[in-house]
Order: sequence, then C-alpha cells, then structure tokens
Amino acid sequence: MKAISLLINIALLGGILSCHNPSSSSDGDSLCDGDTVCGDTVCVYFNYTAVDSAGTRILRLAVTLRNISKRTLALDSDEYATYVRIYKDTVGEMPLVWVAPESVKPDSVTPTVILAPDSTCRYRTTWPRLDYYNRPVGRGDYIIKGSILGFQAEDLDYREL
Repeated sequence: MKAISLLINIALLGGILSCHNPSSSSDGDSLCDGDTVCGDTVCVYFNYTAVDSAGTRILRLAVTLRNISKRTLALDSDEYATYVRIYKDTVGEMPLVWVAPESVKPDSVTPTVILAPDSTCRYRTTWPRLDYYNRPVGRGDYIIKGSILGFQAEDLDYREL
C-alpha cells in the first residue's frame, strides 16, 4: 500500500477522491451534523445536488469522511470500499439501478490514506440518470447508498416527480 498526501486528488474512473487538511477545507460542513454516521474517530455523510443538463436532471453526489479524532489516521481499504449505488425504491423490493463505474473495477489500486485531525476526504461522482445498462431512468423514488474508504454513509432518499 502507498500513502497519499492530503492534497492529492485520486481519479477513480468517473469519480474523484480528494483529501484536504483543515486550513484548505472551506466547504462549510459542520462537524457530525444532520444525516451523519459518527464513530469515535470519523464521521461520514452524503449529499447531492440536482442539476439540469441538456434537458435532463442529473445528480452530483458526494460522500465525505471527516477525522474527528485528535490524532492522524492511516485508513486502508479494499477496492470495493468506496462506492455509490442507486436503487429503485419500489414496494417489496429495491432493484439495483446504477453503480458508479469505479465501484466495480476489481483491479483498482487502493491506497492507504493519511488523514490528519479535523481533515476530510470526499468522494465525488455524477449519476447521469441512466441505469446499469446505460438506459434513461424515469422519475420516481430512489435510494442512494454510498461508502468512502470502507465507512458507510446514511442512505439518501431521492424523489423526482
């Protein structure tokens, strides 16, 4: 495993994992607020922005991991530990609709990430409102699941009428 400095962005086929120290993180996120899963050392949370693009609404998604401990953490993970998955929310079942491309790459190189106190790592990807087979999806209710470096975020409910 190789260590990554806090200011290097790691490109992952369709998504970006970026880590920032406290002085360079100006995202305004509060510590362990809202739909945040917190442990003794880290918080993880999910957010999205709906954007109209070429007549279609797409979702820009971000999963954020924040070091809330007073010490530097070295985080190892496997190739499936950072992902975003979209499920259709239907009565009685939740069929998989879409998986961010980097989530299924079995030969990806996953580094050890060094996370200083109060710093963050954020994974970003965009759901182009296509299904797993590259077909447009309809309006409705969706469940968005995500993880960053092995830490599971609270599921997001997304509804488009």
